[in-house]
This record gives sequence, C-alpha cells and structure tokens, in this order.
Amino acid sequence: MKKFSIFFGKLPLCGKYGIRSWMASVINSENREERIKNCITCILCLILFILLHAKQFCMGCELILSSVGAIATCVGICYAVINLGACVEQIYLIYRTINFTVRSRGKYRTTENCHSLNHDSDGKQLIAIACTLLGQIIFVSIYVHAKLL
Repeated sequence: MKKFSIFFGKLPLCGKYGIRSWMASVINSENREERIKNCITCILCLILFILLHAKQFCMGCELILSSVGAIATCVGICYAVINLGACVEQIYLIYRTINFTVRSRGKYRTTENCHSLNHDSDGKQLIAIACTLLGQIIFVSIYVHAKLL
C-alpha cells in the first residue's frame, strides 16, 4: 500500500497540496491535545474528499455505461480509475493519521521533509493545477454532452 501511495503522490493532481497541509498540521502538533484536534480535522476533511471522489467515480462509471462513443468511454474509464485511486489513497491516509496519532507519545521523530508543507516547486504545483483543471473540464464537457443525448 505504501508503494501505491508513493506512486499516487507523484501524479500531477492538485488535491494533494491541501492534504499535505492537513497531514503536516498533525505531524507538527506541539502537544497531544493539539495533535488529536488536528487529527480529527484531517480525518473529517479526508472523509469529505472520499465522498466527493466516490461521487466522481460513480459519474465516471455512468459515462462508461452510456453508449456515447469510444472516446467518452476512455475518458470515463480514466476518470473512474483516478477517482477510485484517490479514494483508496485517502482511506490509507486516514489509517496513517490515526496510527500516527495513537502511537506517538511525546516527541515523535520525523524527518525534515515531514515538517515541510511544500515538497514541490511552483512549476510542479502549476502543472498539477492545470492537469486537474483540464481533466475536470474534459470530463464535465463529455459527461454533460452524454447526458443531453
């Protein structure tokens, strides 16, 4: 599962930047009470992301099942697979967040990378935003067209 998480984290998707800040707030908490509060906030946000990605997965499946054409089917498959992967990744992150919060007593030893919110350059972030936005525009335009037929 860790290898899947590393692979999925390398994809140019912009949701990871918000998730990284929530995870960093848990890791960088000063005391146990703050860590628990940040853990709950992180988990609630991840649950919201899971619900939204699950809905998008269902929309991708609807597009696959509609008889619109090969391009629409391919777009639906890509959209469904990416959103299913996002759901799986976020469920794993909930597990890691709970595990970290429960097991860490006092000062937890982390690397400097964990303390940093931003691992990527501005160019990579811009590419991730562009890829996510372009993918959403392509999917929504094809999905709306399929619904109108």
